[in-house]
Amino acid sequence: MDIAIGFTALSVNQLNALGSYKVPEKDMALFLALIREKKQFV
Repeated sequence: MDIAIGFTALSVNQLNALGSYKVPEKDMALFLALIREKKQFV
C-alpha cells in the first residue's frame, strides 16, 4: 500500500516537474483515497 502510494506520488511529482499539471494538496489527498478504493476492487 505504502509502496503504491510512493509510486503515485513520484508520478505526480514528475508531472509537476514537467509543468503539465499542478496538483493541489487537497486534490492529491482525494486522488490517493480514490486509488486506495480502486485497489480494493482489483
